[in-house]
Amino acid sequence: MFVNTVLNTLWLSLMYKMPFIGYLPARLSKEAIATLLQILIIYFGLNSTQFERIKNKLLG
Repeated sequence: MFVNTVLNTLWLSLMYKMPFIGYLPARLSKEAIATLLQILIIYFGLNSTQFERIKNKLLG
C-alpha cells in the first residue's frame, strides 16, 4: 500500500507537473478505501459456500 501510494503519486506529480503534496491526501484516502474493499471481498469470497464445495472436492 505504501509503495503504491507514494510511487503512483510521485509519478502523477512528475507527469502533470502538480505538487506531490497536492495529490497525496486524495491518493491516501483512495488507497485506504480500496484496501478495505479488497480485504472484504477476499474474506467473504473465501468464506462462501461455493468456495467450500470446490475446496472439499479438491482436497477430499
